[in-house]
Amino acid sequence: MVRQRACLRLWAAVGLLAAVTAGCAVCHPSITMPAERDEVVVPLHRAGGMYLVETTINGRPAGHFLLDTGGQCTGVRPKTASELGLLWFWRWTFSGVGGKSSENVRHVGSLGVGDVTVGPHLVGEISFGDVLGGIDGGILGQPLLWDLPFTIDFRRETLTFHRREGFRPPDGVAAAELIFESGRPHVRATINGRHTGWFLMDTGASVHGDLEPQFVARFPEYRPGPEAQRGQAAGIAGRAWFRRGRWSRLDLLDHRFEGVPFDVAEPEGAERAAPGDPKERIGPNEIIGMVGLGLLDEFRLTFDYRGRRLWAEYQGPESVAERRARGADLNAADLHGKTLLHRAIDGGDWTTATDLIAAGVDVSTATREGMTPLMAAAHSGSPDLVGKLLAAGAAANVVNKDEATALMFSAQAGDARSVTALLLHGADARAATKTGITALMAAAVGGNVRAIKAVAEFGADVRAATNEGWTALTAAAGRGKDEAVGTLIGLGAEVDATEEHGATALWVACQEGHAAVVSRLIAAGADLNKAAEAGITPLAQACHQEHADVAAVLIEAGADLDAADEDGDTALMAAAAHGLADTVRLMVVRGANPGIRNKKGRTAADHAGQHGHDELVALLSGRN
Repeated sequence: MVRQRACLRLWAAVGLLAAVTAGCAVCHPSITMPAERDEVVVPLHRAGGMYLVETTINGRPAGHFLLDTGGQCTGVRPKTASELGLLWFWRWTFSGVGGKSSENVRHVGSLGVGDVTVGPHLVGEISFGDVLGGIDGGILGQPLLWDLPFTIDFRRETLTFHRREGFRPPDGVAAAELIFESGRPHVRATINGRHTGWFLMDTGASVHGDLEPQFVARFPEYRPGPEAQRGQAAGIAGRAWFRRGRWSRLDLLDHRFEGVPFDVAEPEGAERAAPGDPKERIGPNEIIGMVGLGLLDEFRLTFDYRGRRLWAEYQGPESVAERRARGADLNAADLHGKTLLHRAIDGGDWTTATDLIAAGVDVSTATREGMTPLMAAAHSGSPDLVGKLLAAGAAANVVNKDEATALMFSAQAGDARSVTALLLHGADARAATKTGITALMAAAVGGNVRAIKAVAEFGADVRAATNEGWTALTAAAGRGKDEAVGTLIGLGAEVDATEEHGATALWVACQEGHAAVVSRLIAAGADLNKAAEAGITPLAQACHQEHADVAAVLIEAGADLDAADEDGDTALMAAAAHGLADTVRLMVVRGANPGIRNKKGRTAADHAGQHGHDELVALLSGRN
């Protein structure tokens, strides 16, 4: 998802260059199209949830550029710029999803999309690593999109440029007003029938939409709770965390959407408008949020940036029957190798997915990452769809690039029905990924007891470990999955198995603060004092992490109170340093020795004093 926030520094640089050079062509690049043609139609290429166009720079192929109406400017990948020998000028700083980045500014003589060219002008480099796979060229925003009216037809996957002279808007479609904030197009929309404001029309974002943090701060009812789905947005500056909420209603471009998901950036790593940014204004022209391809691709969009108008013809999701009627290839794959079936499953469109299967599409096609439709359905937790794919001939033991199977995805999703169906169709319960992860481990991480039992019944090795020594029991213990821990123990899991750093399931549960799991493991005979790397015992680690309730369980169970790590530090010292008064008192009552000194000659009282816990200094010194 690309949501560029500022190219202002770049355009300031452009203005400066124009002032010190002979011509202003760089500042106001010309856009040309063949004189004999009123329209230029350019194919769009899908790549997951994005649309890309093939471009040229200075007459040479420049790769695929993301079509980004939310982009204030055009950006090119550093590798592309280097390969094409583009002249470097200076550094520029821009903001986007994931934070800020500083890159080079390059000179482009001409940039071409089909038979439309723009130039000369400056472009900024954009280093977005692998977060936006498939974009091997750059990002296409202004100035190419500014001068000529253009139409995006998502159904037919075409971008059409119109000559301004003689341009006729689409018949029977009302024009919506566009405003431009920070150089990006916005239209008015209303959420939940209550709040009306301006929304960015962003074809560079694959999501349905998001809300501005400033708006959410004033209207907390739009803030998703901590139980809401958490995810990461990928953008031009990296990744940022968000939580997903849902609008009950969105009135956009003369169409009403119901139950629309939307994202709200979390405080950590969330984008914030700079002082003076127009988004901070409160008033009738307030910027509320952004609308992405999750909704926009249901329209046929004609933009006229210069005329400040947008014509949006609602077409709705295209049915399988409509696609067949127009002769579309139902097995066609995008640049990521995703077919219509993949995309339907990824989007939760079970009706379209079912129709595609019934139409006889290839159910075995894998993406560039090796993901089959069966894996996608298993990951989504849809047992009915998994059953339909298996009945259509989908192979159960195909692996992706990481050697993960559909069984592992269904186990992770906790879908016992899909797990059972896959096992009955021959899925290998003992298969492991490159890193040693098994379906049993995937089920254990989610605490999915039914899936654990099903996989175990078909021969899964309950004692299997990853390349780093993690077992299903260790994974479940670390996630606090108490019932799963009990199930795995009952199936014969090795209670004191250690990972590569010496941590047992008990040690990991102590680190993460899962008291109920700790109690269960102790009851199963776990070694209370088995230390991990550096000699840190489970009790000491619980104190380091300030899990007083866990420490109490271990103390009552008889953990060694005076065991020292390789530095000579004891659990009592850790508890004292962290100010765990109740834990310190309990340890002293149970016989912990406050007079022990570590290798630096410091006692528990010294640790307490260093961190300002004077009441514990008195207690440990025998003055209280």
